[in-house]
Amino acid sequence: MASYPNSLRPWATKRDWIDPIFALHFNQSQDEISATQRTIGIRPQIATNDPAERTPNYTTVANRISQMARAQPMIAYRGIHEVAQIEANEYFRPTLTASEDTHNGAITTGYRIPQTGFWVFTAKADWLPVESVTDKPIIRMISLEIDGEDCGIRDVITQSVDIIDDMTTMVTWQETLEKGTTISVALTVVNPNTPAPDAVAHVYLRAHLVRCLDRGGPGIPTPEFEPEPPPPEEPPPGPRPEPRPPDRPPSRPVSSGDGVGLGIVTYDEGGHVTSTNHNPYNWPSDVDPSAWPWNR
Repeated sequence: MASYPNSLRPWATKRDWIDPIFALHFNQSQDEISATQRTIGIRPQIATNDPAERTPNYTTVANRISQMARAQPMIAYRGIHEVAQIEANEYFRPTLTASEDTHNGAITTGYRIPQTGFWVFTAKADWLPVESVTDKPIIRMISLEIDGEDCGIRDVITQSVDIIDDMTTMVTWQETLEKGTTISVALTVVNPNTPAPDAVAHVYLRAHLVRCLDRGGPGIPTPEFEPEPPPPEEPPPGPRPEPRPPDRPPSRPVSSGDGVGLGIVTYDEGGHVTSTNHNPYNWPSDVDPSAWPWNR
């Protein structure tokens, strides 16, 4: 039986003409070689399921391990549109040119995700100032789109006579998404001035995969309770006690405190006092209500 991969078998050095060689020695060596082969597998230098279902040949196992440690198989994308002309008071989706695209996911307006997983996206626009600015400020906005729909992630900046330089809008978003989802950028300029010249901006989009997942979807999944919370307790079977009026003592025999008996005081469903041997509205004149037990 082989020792590998649980442990390393010790080997004894054999000497010519002194140490006899038996079949056991060869069998042990063969067992260890077979165990090593089964552990490493066939063609270990070739990946079977890299991101985007790729199967690259790394030539050697050492090279494959090195590239995995450096995260070189992971997916990254960078797109740019320089000097984009954005018409005032119109919705604009720029075309992007890929400056980096490791897995050929670039499309005309952005990026198509090649792998289901957890992604991070950054969209940025560096705006050039408009010279003809009056007392009416110019609003500039950038937003991120998922499958062509505005997902509500946006950044807004206002250009006025006091704010002209350093006009940058940028949004960052992280999401678990399915393979085939498209990511794009949208720009909007609200200019109430007349005339309203076109705005100019340099637009950038970046995307990178953090980790692969078997499934994705809108939003980060809400963790489940482990274990699930217990159901609410059910009342015991049988008739339930009738509710008593609030702030009322239970029915019991009472007296005025000086030995004068008042009988057994009870309450009806409306909360009115009743008694078995006195009219509740005609108490003896010598009874002080402050002496009643529920008023002490």
